Amino acid sequence: MAENSSFAKQYETYPGQTLGNYYLERLTEQLETGPVFLARHTQTNMSHRLRFLALPSGLTSEERLVYLGHFQREASQIAALEHATLLPVNDYGIYQSAPYLVTPDVTLQALQKVLMQNGPIDVALTSRYLDQICAALEYAHQQGILHLNLNTRNICLTKDGRLVVADTGLVRMLAPKAAVALSDQQHNLENDAPLLKDTQGKALYSLSIVSAPAPELLLGHPVSSSADVYSLGALLYFLLTGHRIFRGKALQEIAQQHVQAVAPPLTQWRQDLPPRLNGFLSKALEKDPARRFLHPGEFANAYAQIVVPNENRRKSIAVAAPTQPSISNISRRSQTASRASSSFSRRRALTFIAAGGGVTVAAGVGIWLTRNRSSSPVTTGKSATATSTVQPGSTSTVVTGTENVLARTSDVPVNTAKAFSLTNSNNPGLLIHLPNDNFVAFDSTCTHAGCAVKYNAQNHLLECPCHNASFDPSQNASVVGGPAPAPLNPVNITVNSDGTITKNG
Repeated sequence: MAENSSFAKQYETYPGQTLGNYYLERLTEQLETGPVFLARHTQTNMSHRLRFLALPSGLTSEERLVYLGHFQREASQIAALEHATLLPVNDYGIYQSAPYLVTPDVTLQALQKVLMQNGPIDVALTSRYLDQICAALEYAHQQGILHLNLNTRNICLTKDGRLVVADTGLVRMLAPKAAVALSDQQHNLENDAPLLKDTQGKALYSLSIVSAPAPELLLGHPVSSSADVYSLGALLYFLLTGHRIFRGKALQEIAQQHVQAVAPPLTQWRQDLPPRLNGFLSKALEKDPARRFLHPGEFANAYAQIVVPNENRRKSIAVAAPTQPSISNISRRSQTASRASSSFSRRRALTFIAAGGGVTVAAGVGIWLTRNRSSSPVTTGKSATATSTVQPGSTSTVVTGTENVLARTSDVPVNTAKAFSLTNSNNPGLLIHLPNDNFVAFDSTCTHAGCAVKYNAQNHLLECPCHNASFDPSQNASVVGGPAPAPLNPVNITVNSDGTITKNG
């Protein structure tokens, strides 16, 4: 992990600079993972939080390349998530080899602060909070994304009482194989399996004293949705008692307790809770993931049946998402992922801030909502045929069904790009509305080292942030500069008379 003392020197010159579409106004906070800036979008004038994720120290050039490529793949999937309770990632990028995430600039109060001010939360209100959190997790799990670090610092309330879950997928984003080293020299655990550490022997990225990582995560074993159930159990323990299930002077000590120790009973802190909660939490906090609740919805409903049995329960979603590999393994299955365009990200930020950024809790009543996209991108494949340069309305072909619809022409303003998913690529495709009003589409994977290119509206080029390769989308994505050996792979599209843009084949 990069040393905190180096952050100030590395980023002290950033205020006043422009990163793509974002003007950095000032440094607002310094997190363990890197600094956070207040940034203003140069086109919309909207304010955002731009968060840098510091690179681990001691990486070779090859490891740095792997790390940045991993970040881009993970960030593209996180940016595609849209749920009323999830804090959205509106944009992401790399600046001077430093990856960053862009989120809405909203005032949030962490549940940890609420607990410190008001004490443990009422069991019924806690049930409603769990409904909201678990609905968001079920949605993310359906997309194949685990949170892996739920805690009272990244679950927050807005000023109007709406619940927000932040940092979804951040652990995987920060921990590719190149950035961690497994070592059993100091902390041997069961079966001699080692704790996951960074290159300096510190605990896993983004874990803090309030984190409650599942034992399999710390042991470097494959993780599934039950890993988030474990964290939910620890979160609930904290909400009900105001105490973490495990404490220690060092992160390694706390982590070792998560692997080996049994959580103290709730009665150690409170005598007024239903006795059945002890057995319920014991199941959620099982060291063996196969013995826990299988998914968040099952966990939330089981809790509600104990504390508010007369309330109508929503139907939870049993997510049959594939098990993800251990976090130390950078290889990840290909899955549907899309990247929001800048115009779509602006709409999503506005919606989140103004209306749908969470679930309103009023008069002690909480409801959960899932905000669907108006035109969700669908799984597509990479085409080997040449990309057509297509003008709106230039064909009368109308495709029946929506399986190949990438967007509507009105969704992609002139001189912008919209991402869509490609099943045969780790990176999304890009649909570009050129300044001459034509549409083209390409696989965003750079032909040099596999990083994802982004559309630069200022020079009208597709640019790779890893090694500065650039491509001209108006000339079949031919190489303009940098080390790329070949143009980008094209995706053949058709602009139909009904305003839809479809992928051919």
